Amino acid sequence: TTRLMPTMEPEPEPPPTLSSKQETVSGLQSPQTIPRLRYEDLVLSETAIGRGQDKTVFVARYQSKDVAALVAEGGTSLEAEAQIFARAGRHPNLIHFWGLAQHGDLHCLVAERAAFGSLDQFLEDNGKGLLLEAKLTMGSQIAAGMAHLHAQSLIHRDLATRNVLVCQRGDEHGRGTVVKLTDYGLTKEA
Repeated sequence: TTRLMPTMEPEPEPPPTLSSKQETVSGLQSPQTIPRLRYEDLVLSETAIGRGQDKTVFVARYQSKDVAALVAEGGTSLEAEAQIFARAGRHPNLIHFWGLAQHGDLHCLVAERAAFGSLDQFLEDNGKGLLLEAKLTMGSQIAAGMAHLHAQSLIHRDLATRNVLVCQRGDEHGRGTVVKLTDYGLTKEA
């Protein structure tokens, strides 16, 4: 059994019982081990919280934990994106990756669920009430996440507020706010 350690509190602790099956995928110079989750332990809701090309993100439960499940449509594989998540590793400003679950042609990438959604929607709903200090806090966290990716020789190539998630909402000064990068579909190795 593999146990993934949480990156920071109060992020939910990863599920304690992952499948012992792990695989590596080529495509990067240093392929990473991708945790394989039991699909039977994943419960997808009908609530879609995001859509992309050939992919939909659903609210889900994995072993009694709230998660986000990126589901590939039409048999599209999520191996490459999972490989980037695994390569990126742990950082307080990167969305936590738990692993891949598969059931036949259905592929699900399971990751941390951001309680407050995407930064673009968050700013649309709350931006007028945020002080410059709060916006600078979020900007510095985004920069920290990007610096970590670059240290791993990864180039995101799609940095936008829709690909930044708000995991914790702080006060109007930004104290307690946590934002994290996600969506590595266009990420390349440097």
